[in-house]
Amino acid sequence: MRDATRRLATMTMVCAALACCSRAGAQAPAGTRLPDTEGGKRVAAYLAAFNSGDDAAMLTFFADNTDPSAAAARTPAQRVAMTRQLRSDAGQLTLRRVEKADAGEMVVLVEGSTGRVLRFRFRFTSEPPHRVAGIGVTMADRADLAGPPEAMSEAEAVAAIRTHTAAEAAADRFAGTVLVARGDDILMQEAWGLASREHGVANRPDTKYNLGSINK
Repeated sequence: MRDATRRLATMTMVCAALACCSRAGAQAPAGTRLPDTEGGKRVAAYLAAFNSGDDAAMLTFFADNTDPSAAAARTPAQRVAMTRQLRSDAGQLTLRRVEKADAGEMVVLVEGSTGRVLRFRFRFTSEPPHRVAGIGVTMADRADLAGPPEAMSEAEAVAAIRTHTAAEAAADRFAGTVLVARGDDILMQEAWGLASREHGVANRPDTKYNLGSINK
């Protein structure tokens, strides 16, 4: 069982290394400002109406911004009632992060004055004027407010992988080989730990591992 776990750790470490390196060229998160788009303006109007605490303002928002097909499924008055309950639970909302912003959907993280962190998902119609087709609200973790990690350079990513792998090996949670490549270029190929505890043989970059059925 221990050997199987160690082999699984080997595969997991390689996958994590590749994922970490792939983030080196990733784009920065969208940030904390709503875009100056039709969808961004509608989200801003929703938050303003919500924070006003005025049911009439909320009713006006839904009447002016909701697509007729969505309004048929749930009337503006019903939406106001749901919003009133949400306001009671969350309090005033402060925009903390824009996770996604495109013509069809906008996802934002907000923090309520009661301490709750919520994820709002606004869907918009594909045709102008891109009215609101739906609004989904789910609980989020406070850790989500930090957003994804900052993009790394290639060298930084490799260094982070090496440091993390060495720490795992030192704690006896990993033994194996890590290969990181971009295209045909090998950026890192190093081995940690023992290939055989019985004979004290160390792993090498070219060690062949008996994966057995774990690679099915």
